[in-house]
Amino acid sequence: VPCISNLCSDPFWGVRKSCAEVIHPVAQVCSKESRWNILSPCLIQLLQDQSRWVKTAALRVLGYFISTFAQSNEDKKSNSTKI
Repeated sequence: VPCISNLCSDPFWGVRKSCAEVIHPVAQVCSKESRWNILSPCLIQLLQDQSRWVKTAALRVLGYFISTFAQSNEDKKSNSTKI
């Protein structure tokens, strides 16, 4: 995951666009802490990129990325049984 952080700052816009396109699949296999501390700042950076192609790619995955923070149904069930 740290390599994505470096690649999001690559001088070539195509590399940054590719980072935006793979950030959701990477987020699906990362811990919530990695998503919050590493991938979220990367996506914010990509959303503010100078290249419209990078921004567009980042905007396309934004909702999918946000959904990785939602609790799964099993997490919700275990939380409700604790109440």
